[in-house]
Amino acid sequence: MKHYSLRSAGGSQRPSLLFEIKIDLHDVRSGYNVSETAWYAGQWIAGRLDESWTEDMVSRVDYRALKAIAAPEAVDWPEWGDDEIVRYLTRYYRPQIWKNRDLRLYSRADETRQEFVERCREELVPERLRDMKKLREVFLHRFFEMEHRLISSSRDEDLDEDVQLRRATAATELFSDVREDLSRIFVEDEFRLLGEADLNWDLADPDADDRLQDLRADLVDRYNEINSRLEEEACGIESYDVTASRTAFEIVTRSILWQ
Repeated sequence: MKHYSLRSAGGSQRPSLLFEIKIDLHDVRSGYNVSETAWYAGQWIAGRLDESWTEDMVSRVDYRALKAIAAPEAVDWPEWGDDEIVRYLTRYYRPQIWKNRDLRLYSRADETRQEFVERCREELVPERLRDMKKLREVFLHRFFEMEHRLISSSRDEDLDEDVQLRRATAATELFSDVREDLSRIFVEDEFRLLGEADLNWDLADPDADDRLQDLRADLVDRYNEINSRLEEEACGIESYDVTASRTAFEIVTRSILWQ
C-alpha cells in the first residue's frame, strides 16, 4: 500500500483513504454509457460505529497532484474501507444528464445542455416541415386569390388604360416578391420568429393594402405559433440523474493520503 501527499501541501499527520476506482456505468433507460477511472480521497473515520461518509467527506483527486512519500507512521487499510467506498459511490455518484420527456430523448455523456437542445430541434424538423408545408399551401392559395382579385379590379373599364396598366403591373411585381419571400421563409430550418421587417409589402391602394397587411399579419401569427410551439417542446428538458449499482465500481488501488 502506497502513501501520498499533495504536491502543493506541506507535511501533515492526518491520513485519508485514497482509492482509485474503475467505473463502468450503463443506464438502460437513457442509454448513458461511461467507462473511466477516477481517484478519490475519503476522510478517516475512527472507530466506525454507526458513522458513514457524507457527501462533503469525500473529494475527487487529480492523480497528477499527488507525490509518493514515505509513510509518516504505520497505518493499515481499515477493514471497513471497501464497504464504505462502495456505499458512498452508490449513494452519491450521480452523473446528471438532460431528458426531454415529450420527445423521449436523453443527452449523451459528452453532450452539453445547448447541444442537447439543438438535437431536440433536429428531432422536430420533420414535424415542422409537415406543418409549414400545410401552412404554405394555405397562404399561397390566399395570396393567389388576392393577386387575382387585384389584377381583375385593375381592368375596370371606368379607369384610364394607363392607370389599369400601372395597377396590374404593381400587383404583378408585388406578388412576385410575395412568392419569393414565402419560398424563403418556408425553407428555413431555424426555429425563429418572423417580424414585420421580414415581409415588407405595400400597395398604393389603401383599401387593398389594408387587406394585404391583415393577410400578412395572419401569416406571421400562424408561422410564429408553429415555431414557438416546437421551440418550447425542444427546450422542455429536465435534469436526469443516472443511478449506479455496486457492480458499476471496482476498487483498483488502495492508498493513504496524508494531508
